[in-house]
Amino acid sequence: MFAASEVISALKNFTSNERPAGRTYCQALDVHAQQLGYQSYHHLTRSLNQLPSDKLGKYSMRLMRRICARRLPSQDCSYCSFTAHRDGSISYYSHWIGWDQEGCEVRVPSPLDGKRVTEKFRQSLDHPIYVLETPKELLAWHWSWFAGAVIPEPLAKDMLGSLFKQEHLVAKDPPMDKVRIQSALCQQRLDEAARKRRSR
Repeated sequence: MFAASEVISALKNFTSNERPAGRTYCQALDVHAQQLGYQSYHHLTRSLNQLPSDKLGKYSMRLMRRICARRLPSQDCSYCSFTAHRDGSISYYSHWIGWDQEGCEVRVPSPLDGKRVTEKFRQSLDHPIYVLETPKELLAWHWSWFAGAVIPEPLAKDMLGSLFKQEHLVAKDPPMDKVRIQSALCQQRLDEAARKRRSR
């Protein structure tokens, strides 16, 4: 769960980075609060602060989820793109760094322009793209929200470090016969996925 202060801080940061044209900061806070379903910023803060502790967890989680689904990256660094699945696994936009001893590709998350990628994904995909900028947001996404996320590279390396540490799997002399077999199997899977999309 998130404390009321964490939700309010996230909303303030969201407003600082994405202020509607022609609005003062205070007016922008009201606009964003209204877009989240409240009459004003003060209505939002009052509602949060008056909630009993046994209800705050679920309520704050839902509200933080909506903020993360709306905001754009704000940190001056590269971001990485991930998808959390309901079985607990995580997939990611990646680049190739070599082959392993079984002929499979070894890949690691790629650094991206966070704002550009977030805007592009939100325009083209039919599921949420969360922008996550704290460890607690990342954990909530991984185990509760799922779907896609854009995460600052330093935070991702700190919280999902094993996905970046793959160099030890790269074979110095990869078995090219196995590489060709794995490449063919991969192409078959891609072709099958494309056929399924066309048949929908």
